[in-house]
This record gives sequence, structure tokens and C-alpha cells, in this order.
Amino acid sequence: MPVTSMESANLVRTVKLPVAGVSTTQLLVNSAQAADHSVSVEALFQAATQLDCMVAFARSSGYAKLETTLCAALDAGLSARFVVGLDFYHTEPPVLEALFALVDWYPDQFEFFISGQNRMRTFHPKAYAFQYADASCKVVIGSANLTAGGLSLNHEFSLFTESSDCTLADQVASEIADLLQSGEIEVATQERLDEYARCHKIYALHNRAAKLNAEVDCKSSKITPSSKGAVYLPTLLSILTLMKADPTASGFISQQGARVRRHANARGYLDGLRTQPVCTSAQFMTYYEPLVSGSGWHSGGLERGKNIVAQQGLVFQAGMRDLYARLQTNPKLSAEDAYSQLHGYLSRIPRAGTNVLTEALHTFDPLRFAVMNQNSVNGMTLAGYRTFPAKPNKSNVDATLYADFCAKAKRVCAALGLANLGELDALFNYAYWAD
Repeated sequence: MPVTSMESANLVRTVKLPVAGVSTTQLLVNSAQAADHSVSVEALFQAATQLDCMVAFARSSGYAKLETTLCAALDAGLSARFVVGLDFYHTEPPVLEALFALVDWYPDQFEFFISGQNRMRTFHPKAYAFQYADASCKVVIGSANLTAGGLSLNHEFSLFTESSDCTLADQVASEIADLLQSGEIEVATQERLDEYARCHKIYALHNRAAKLNAEVDCKSSKITPSSKGAVYLPTLLSILTLMKADPTASGFISQQGARVRRHANARGYLDGLRTQPVCTSAQFMTYYEPLVSGSGWHSGGLERGKNIVAQQGLVFQAGMRDLYARLQTNPKLSAEDAYSQLHGYLSRIPRAGTNVLTEALHTFDPLRFAVMNQNSVNGMTLAGYRTFPAKPNKSNVDATLYADFCAKAKRVCAALGLANLGELDALFNYAYWAD
């Protein structure tokens, strides 16, 4: 896959632009008041002997604007090289086939290259470099791809340079040679084009579906589950697919393991606090600090209030003991009753907010009690549930509302085929922090 981030900084090199020999430089734009890129580029074919065309994307709509002129120039003796990028599946297969056919029709005049299969970087130039018999050159370099948008319809800026020597055009040619040698581009083959066409069709279908789902989500503020309880799933299913394909520590497989480990840790810390007779603030912190600082709970920012919570450590301990006892007596204790019970204790502790309260409930039963914080509320909106407060706290979330949140979270969890509410919380976090 191409590298598109600062990882490739060490690969960047500078090409010196010529100074001598330049006679004309002007800005090209697509405008109703002036010739657009297609008209400007088409005029450069007249009497040209060599063309090097490098574009990131090519579409039938753009190629059609130049095809007749290109073929006429080839008939008149033009030599041409086209380099077309395949990144992001924006280039259309029919254009690739049309260009590939020119290799057979003009075997001594036309060369065709595409993005290398093992390329390290995205191919993104837009250059049209013409050379002439008198050793002059005319070059257009800027933002215009070989598309109708690039050549005519979009706002595009390019620099047109006319030079009395071919220094700039030669540098474009040198870049092609270097890219070919490095494997960033390669000679087009029917096998590569067939495989690209197959994948292009798949990507196009997925992109159309994703666009429809995104438009529904963005334009409608009234997406709600049906009266029969069916959850709105397209967005979360798409995010879950991305998460499952993510090989990093944020991906689904990694998070599954991390959640199991951290849930076990969190239960151990809470059991430690619950079973200790009386803790000083320092003793309380030996359990609470790792619980909120990355070894146990997942809600962010909890460690900032740890010292304040520790000052009311005895109240916190009492709440955990009472909750545990009630769950032992009634393993099916409702979310409403569990929240109400623990809220009675934590409401007296500053900085022990709804996230702390619901993280504790979730630790005792991850199948029935959901974590409720900004991330999870945001996630629920993606499933169509938009009535929960964006910033839940102990004042705006009562036991009834929390019970409703849990019931709907379990519905979403089941619809997505997730094992427990911890996996759902991981998905919500992934959606919240997605780029």
C-alpha cells in the first residue's frame, strides 16, 4: 500500500527548476471567461514531437476531451508516454483500456505506465510536458487530472511554462525514468488492468453504499429505530468492519483481548477496595489509581479526579460493598435499581461522575450494565438513539434514564453480533476517536 503520511519524509527529494530559457509563465484556470485546461492542453499538441503525461486520476469524461487530438498527433508522428495513478480506485477502467490499446496501435510511439503494484507512496502528479522539433517545450503542471472536472469543470490552478529549451520537460522525463526504476510505476499489462477493473467494481459498489448511508446520517436528524425495535445499523456496521480490519492496537481483535484483561484487572481492584476493612487515602489509591489510570477502566480523564475521590474513599468502599451484596442477593438486579443504589453513594463524592459510576456497574456485570459517557452516547446516536444527554453527568442522568440506555445498548449489541457491552463500548470508542 502507498505511504501517505510523514513516514515517507525520508523519501522526499528536491528537483531544481530551470531558470535559463524560460520565456513565458502564466496561470491556467477553468473559467467561462477564458480557455479552460482542456482547450489549453489541446492546443499544445500542434506540431509536438514528444508528450509526457502524468496524472493521478483519469476518467472517460476527461480522456474524451483529448482523445481525438491525441490520436491525430500520434498519426502525425508524436511520441507519447502516459503515466496514470491507480490509488483510491478513482481512475476508470475504460480509460486504462483505451490507453492500453494505443500501445498496440502505435507500438513504436506510445508507452503506458501505471502505479506500481508494490509502490510505497501515492502517485499524485498532474503534468503535461510537450517537446517540439526546435528543442523548445511547453509544460502544464498543477492540479488538473485527466477528468472532466480537472480539465473543465472544477476550480483548478496550473502553471503553463513555455521555454526555449527542454530543461523542464527533460526533468519530467527523468522523473518518469526514476519512478520506473524504483517500482513506483510500472509498465501496464492486461493482467494488472483486469485485476484493477475487478477491484474497481467492488470499491465502486461499496463507495455508493457508504455515500448513501453517510447522506442519510448527515442530512436526517430524525433517524430512529422502528417501533418494533429494529436498530439503525448501517453506520455502526461500517465502522465495525473497519475496526475488524484494523491491525493496530485500536483494532477489534486487539481490543477484545485488552478488554478481557482490563476487565479482570478492574474487578480485582474493586474487589480489593470492597474487601478492605478501612482504607486511608493512601491505601485507597493503591487500588483506585491503577483502576482509573490505564490498567482497568477505559473512560478517559478519570485519573484527573483520583485525589479528590480518594478523600471520600470510605464512601466509595461502602458503595462497592453494598452493590456487591445486592448483586449477590439478586443477580438479576435491574439496571435502574443498581444505578440508584450506587448513585446514592457516589453523589456525595466530587469527581466520581456518571462515567465512574457506570464503569463500576459495568465491571460487576458487562452483559447488563453499559458504560455511559460522551463516547458511548455519541455511539448510540449512530444507532438512531438521540435522546440521551451529550455530556452525561450525575445531575442529568437518573436511574430510569440509565436503565433505558442499558436496554437500548443491549439491543444494539445484539444486532451487531457483539459478545457483551464491553465490545460495544470498544466500538463506540473507535467511532468517537476515528480520524
